[in-house]
Amino acid sequence: MVPLDPPYLELAFYVGPSSAQEQGILAAEAMVKAGGRFTGEIDVAQSGAVSRLSSVDLGSIKTRAEGTLRRIYLDNVTGLTNRTELIEINHGVVLFRTQGEDFSGPNRARQGRLYSLGTRAYTCFRTLALAIESYYGALCCEYSLEEPADLRRDPRSLAFRDFFVSRVQFGRGVIDSVRESVGEVYLEEFEDRGLYVSMSPEFNPDRCSVETIEAQYRSVRVAERLVEHLRFLPA
Repeated sequence: MVPLDPPYLELAFYVGPSSAQEQGILAAEAMVKAGGRFTGEIDVAQSGAVSRLSSVDLGSIKTRAEGTLRRIYLDNVTGLTNRTELIEINHGVVLFRTQGEDFSGPNRARQGRLYSLGTRAYTCFRTLALAIESYYGALCCEYSLEEPADLRRDPRSLAFRDFFVSRVQFGRGVIDSVRESVGEVYLEEFEDRGLYVSMSPEFNPDRCSVETIEAQYRSVRVAERLVEHLRFLPA
């Protein structure tokens, strides 16, 4: 197993702390079904430290982890890297982590590669959004998706530039409010599960782009719209 080096790209979803392990396993199963390979290794929390277990079967992760699952290691999921990718459980967030070097800094100038790899990341994100039960999620490079308690304290989030909001969890009214707050961007219904919004050309099929500062402003506006509804979610 060759570990990832920063910067990272994270496909992160808020699912709530009570179901995070279950949804993390579902995420791993979806990635394997899509062509990835489970390495047989997981990390679990034991006695205040994190330990690695090997030779674990995908179907026995829940039993082996005993409610303390932290990471599931996978190979060949996105095609973005030949290093080992992973699913991580962080309180109420389930995230898939891969390499983000091609999405940051001067590497963004290689537009052909940026769009090609971005399409793979978008496809993976869509697969996860359809596979797990989440409230919201986002594609984040060098940034971490906030939980509801974080957004209540400070809604100035940069996560809501390429993101998903669950219609199942929030309902039509919130989805319509999000549509109103983002303006002219790429919008896609992920089947009947929710709305995907994208302001970065590499993460949407139409190559729709919003200038960086404006995208950050719209992200904060979305977070502000969601905060009222997020107060009903578990901390």
